Amino acid sequence: ESLKILVDNAPADDEAHVRAIIRAEFGQPLEELFEEFKLTPIASASIAQVHMATLRDGTGQRVAVKIQHQGVDRLILSDLKALKRIVGFCCWLGGERWNDTRRMLESWAKDMVFELDFLHEAQNLREVRAGLQSAGVDVVVPEVLDRWVSRRAFMMEFCEGFRFTDVNRLVMHGVDR
Repeated sequence: ESLKILVDNAPADDEAHVRAIIRAEFGQPLEELFEEFKLTPIASASIAQVHMATLRDGTGQRVAVKIQHQGVDRLILSDLKALKRIVGFCCWLGGERWNDTRRMLESWAKDMVFELDFLHEAQNLREVRAGLQSAGVDVVVPEVLDRWVSRRAFMMEFCEGFRFTDVNRLVMHGVDR
C-alpha cells in the first residue's frame, strides 16, 4: 500500500509551483499556453504530477502536462549521497562482501539521476510508441509534443484510459492477462 501511494497518489504541488515550472520550462505563462488547465493533477507520483490541459494554439488539442515535483531533484540527489556514504561505511566495515551492493547502488543511482531529466523520458516514450506500432501491438501510447519537452516538464497528447494494474478494467476490455 505504501508503494501504491508513491506510484499513484503522492502529494500534489501547489499552484505557484505549477505556474513557475510552466513559465521556466516552456517560456510562457500558463494563460498564454493553455485555453484550459486543470490545476488539480489527474495523477501524482514520486517524481512528478500530471495535469490535463487544452492548448491555446488554435488546435484545441487536449494534452497531458507532466511537471516535476518541487525540490525532488535536490531531495533525490541528497538521499543518494547519504546512501552512498552508508554503503561506503558498510564496505569499509564488511569488506568485499559489500562490493555487489556498492555496484548495484552505483548503477541504480545513475538510473535515478537519468529519471530526473524528462528529455530522456520523452525519448523513451517515443521509442516505445514506435516499437509497439511497428510490432503491430494494439495499444495506445501517447504521442510526445516535441515542441514542448524540457528537463522538468513535457507535454503529450491526452489519452483516456486506465492503469494496466486495474485487473477489473482489463477483464472488462478483454485483455488476456
